[in-house]
Amino acid sequence: MQVLVNGITNGLQFALLGVALALVYRTTRVLHLALGGVAALTPFAASMLCSLRLPFLAAGFIAALAAGALSLTIGVLNHARLERRGASEAAHVVSSLGILIALTQGISFCWSDRVRVLPIRLNAGLTVLGVTVSNSQLFGSLLALALLLAYLILLRGTRLGWELQAVAEDATGVALLGTSVGRVRNAAYLLSGGFAATGALSIASESGFDARRGLGLMVFAMSAMIVGGPGLSWRPAAGGLVLGLVREFVSAWAGARWKEPVTFALIVVALLLRRRQLETGVFDPGLGR
Repeated sequence: MQVLVNGITNGLQFALLGVALALVYRTTRVLHLALGGVAALTPFAASMLCSLRLPFLAAGFIAALAAGALSLTIGVLNHARLERRGASEAAHVVSSLGILIALTQGISFCWSDRVRVLPIRLNAGLTVLGVTVSNSQLFGSLLALALLLAYLILLRGTRLGWELQAVAEDATGVALLGTSVGRVRNAAYLLSGGFAATGALSIASESGFDARRGLGLMVFAMSAMIVGGPGLSWRPAAGGLVLGLVREFVSAWAGARWKEPVTFALIVVALLLRRRQLETGVFDPGLGR
């Protein structure tokens, strides 16, 4: 039972990262790798704000807003400009990877590479029927569930949600109908940064954080998106949950050293199952279909 609880809490963190990456990928066809650097920067920003005597919740909220703004800035100044110039998908990937590396090096220069912990007291927890849940796990899981629920409500019940799904399916058609595709894509970048930042803060509250965490966060995000599917729906979140559960059960039964090989095998299987989607470029539609 303890393994199940740990798998769910980790899976919810991965779910946020998967949703964040899928948001931009489906609406722009851009693999937003720079999001890893944005997410890695967030715990450092929150920690710095806490050092100014801000409560952690306020610091985390401000840091998440800043992450959304940074993600939006990258989208506008980098990917939108490349799009206007007719750049290839490879150019988007290379430039985004370059920004990830630049952000990683910048964080390392400003704060060094040592592992840090957030200045909060969330280690204590509760034990029920032999299952221990730390306060950080409980808080992170509830926050992730609330955000994922809000995301699904946004997709199904708001104009922006329908616009996001429409742009993901046919950006040219949406533009001909008079909707600003750029505005919708900017919203995707903004929301993506906020979701990724929240996932990074949740992970940092349990296992600490360091300057080199960005690439690892992107591996989790891409894994969740590949396993669940890149649709604007519950699918990337489900992929994150599956990933978290598989990793925890493998660690409990075979040892922690098998986590990464099994994760890699899971990704390979998912890619093989989605081979036709990758060949045609047609992915799962959004909610309701």
